Amino acid sequence: MKFLDKQTLWIEPEMIVDLGCELPQIEYNRFYGKFYRYFYAINSDIEYKYCGAIRKVNILEKSCKIWHEEGCYTSEAIFIQNPECQTVKRKQKKILIEL
Repeated sequence: MKFLDKQTLWIEPEMIVDLGCELPQIEYNRFYGKFYRYFYAINSDIEYKYCGAIRKVNILEKSCKIWHEEGCYTSEAIFIQNPECQTVKRKQKKILIEL
């Protein structure tokens, strides 16, 4: 990715992680149309040990963290506002995942 000028961005495909990611999600209310560092997805590699696990993918470092629990398959990540953090300075989101 590179900026050609202040209004034009050039994007080329690249490998971020070498594992399948389905239903990728970002926090759209905050990052739609903007740069973001992380997305969440479901691991879709059926041959991988933790198929159906949720992944947090870091697109800058090209790495990911995986959450899994034996016998569970996750849904897509859904971002919700943390009701305890109402001020703009302390806004935090939580991720809701169905099992």
